[in-house]
Amino acid sequence: MSKQKQFKEIKAGSEVVIATPGRMIDIVRMKGCTLRRCTFLVLDEADRMLHMGFEHQLRSLVQNVRPNRQEDDDERMAR
Repeated sequence: MSKQKQFKEIKAGSEVVIATPGRMIDIVRMKGCTLRRCTFLVLDEADRMLHMGFEHQLRSLVQNVRPNRQEDDDERMAR
């Protein structure tokens, strides 16, 4: 599916979006969706992307998730 078609489908409204981190970054930048209401964000192969030097891009995606759904490492480890 082309990026433009995905953009239109997501902009029309979606409960679940499955995308590669790169494509999701593109869709967010194109204002196709906002992650401010996102409850769960799963990044497949994020470790590989980090090793390839894409930390900045991953952080830019995660920073768009609604703030009250983000946890820092200390909170997660306390559980």
